Amino acid sequence: MPHVGARGNVPLRLARLTVATVPPYCPSMSSPVRPPGSALRAAAVGVAVAAGGALLIGLSWCVDRRWTDIHMTEHYCAEYPAELARGTVLRWTGIVLGVLMLALSRHAARWAARHSGRQVLGAVLRISVAAVLALFASDAVLRLRDKGRVVPSVFHYEPDSQVDPLLVYRPIPSHVTEVDAGDRHLRFVVDANDWRVRSTDDVVDFARPTVLFTGESMGSGFGLNYEETYPFRVGQSLGLQVVNVAVQGYGNDGAYVRLHDALPRFEHPVATVTLVNQMMTERNVWPDRPHLLLGDDGSARTEPVRNMDGWFARSPLWRFASSVVHSDEALRRARTYIAATAGETRRRGGFPLFLVTDFRVACLPDETGAPSLERYLFEGMDVAHVRVDLGEETYDPIIKHPNAAAQEKLAEAVTRALREHGVGEGAESGRR
Repeated sequence: MPHVGARGNVPLRLARLTVATVPPYCPSMSSPVRPPGSALRAAAVGVAVAAGGALLIGLSWCVDRRWTDIHMTEHYCAEYPAELARGTVLRWTGIVLGVLMLALSRHAARWAARHSGRQVLGAVLRISVAAVLALFASDAVLRLRDKGRVVPSVFHYEPDSQVDPLLVYRPIPSHVTEVDAGDRHLRFVVDANDWRVRSTDDVVDFARPTVLFTGESMGSGFGLNYEETYPFRVGQSLGLQVVNVAVQGYGNDGAYVRLHDALPRFEHPVATVTLVNQMMTERNVWPDRPHLLLGDDGSARTEPVRNMDGWFARSPLWRFASSVVHSDEALRRARTYIAATAGETRRRGGFPLFLVTDFRVACLPDETGAPSLERYLFEGMDVAHVRVDLGEETYDPIIKHPNAAAQEKLAEAVTRALREHGVGEGAESGRR
């Protein structure tokens, strides 16, 4: 029998050595263990990134010529090719970014699978905070840049005004304003109705057949004497009484309100002529003034002045973003005022005519060859309009408005259109 001793038990020592040298189980040396819920989290992140990319592609694809005109230009129509180029850049940038998001969605899912929910949420929060801080920093830089900037002076070549609760201002009744524009002397005579007339001796006869004109500064004759304005010239050509209720600086809403108030006072309004140009559209949503809003059911309510004194309201970054992309609300409102003007004129027995023109620079034509804004304002509406292209050559740098030659072009077009519809000397009334 072999001797078994403390030092001689070789098999036992070998067994102990074998057990002792076997390395313990170590998770780091085996396949990685994913955090709990990693499969669901990975799927959620991957789907979210892919869905965001698909949505971005879809939205970017909608940025066509019409969308660019309405949402990315100051006057709701492109006046320069560079404005259309901005829309093209936005469209293809969005499409490329959307494709990249689709391509990276699988990588984002793998990344989410390797990290806990807290880590994923932390990464999202860090990115969001960095973006917000970048916006605040950009806003601060723009505020410093704008600090002390001088606002250009405004040229006042129009009748003196008084405060109005809805329209902000309106001409002072029974008042004469005289100013000099360069070497020209201007005289603005406003009657007791606060309408511009030729002289203090003029008295409006509410029983006579009358053509009413409304609009903004071009309609009122900004920087021009009364005999140079197109309403006066039209009246002379047609042998009809004309009443000019246009006021400088008004939008489509203000022009409508002035006509709406004046029209019921006349026994025989044979026609109304409403001037429309691209400068008026944006004024329909200016926050510095109330706006009369018309409902589809014929109702009307007043939108009050919006507070522009807050920190956010004064943000140059917000103003910049609003100038890059804005809603179509101003254009939608313009169409409601056009429809209301036409309807009220017809109910009074008159013919509604809309005079479409430009202000120094015309809107670029669309595929029809006409300025794009003309289509956006009138498509699908049963109203008559005439277009007059003025351009740079009729712009007077002294008064910062179209000159008397421009007014003559407008008068010729309006006179011709009204005669074609039976309005004028020898006609009993306008077309009903």
